[in-house]
Amino acid sequence: RMLWVVVLLGGILHSPTASAAMLGEPMASVPPRQLRFESEIDYSTRDVDMAGFGCCHADQSLRLLVKISGLVHDQVELFGRIGSVVVHTLDVPGGSDIEGSPGFAVGGGLKVTLHQAGAVAWGAGAQILYYDTNDDHLSVHTNWNEIDLFAGPTMTILPGVTAYGGFLGSIIVGNVRGSGVSSDLSEHIPVGFFLGGEAHVTRNWFFGLEMRLLNELSVSSRVGVDF
Repeated sequence: RMLWVVVLLGGILHSPTASAAMLGEPMASVPPRQLRFESEIDYSTRDVDMAGFGCCHADQSLRLLVKISGLVHDQVELFGRIGSVVVHTLDVPGGSDIEGSPGFAVGGGLKVTLHQAGAVAWGAGAQILYYDTNDDHLSVHTNWNEIDLFAGPTMTILPGVTAYGGFLGSIIVGNVRGSGVSSDLSEHIPVGFFLGGEAHVTRNWFFGLEMRLLNELSVSSRVGVDF
């Protein structure tokens, strides 16, 4: 099973560009000798800087992703993602907003458990995601690349129920190219924080909710299974 995770992550890390999605617990949380499969819905809106146009321009996206993850060590988790950006809009100064058609998304990352004491575990992680979309009406192509670095605690509240949070830093490298506009994109506020929780419905099935704030306003949900 871990061979599938390693192969998937290897392919992702060798892709030419990479933007992020739901963070999840900032620690290695997949049960030993199992894989975790999750479906995610992620909505995000944030202010971005456009080279030559200044700040701030609202960027919004709705993403549907699937994620597979597993342990390569008791305290190290690797994961990969694939899916689609269903909706993507970008406020362009002096012109019509860019409205992207559904586009391909791919990414991956890792999480590490740094210290655990009782019901609280501290961890850190990093992830990347890439997607691009086209506005056929305006003949504009948007390429979006993001790297997230995050760290914080995860607390077990009840058996099968956890809450987590922490701080994150985001780096965006993107661009808009096409008729009437050509500009590089970057994150206006590179730091933020996140809050979330997870609850198991059965031993293997679970669901989770998460918010990311300050550098972006993002709401995400997921349903997953360990097998």
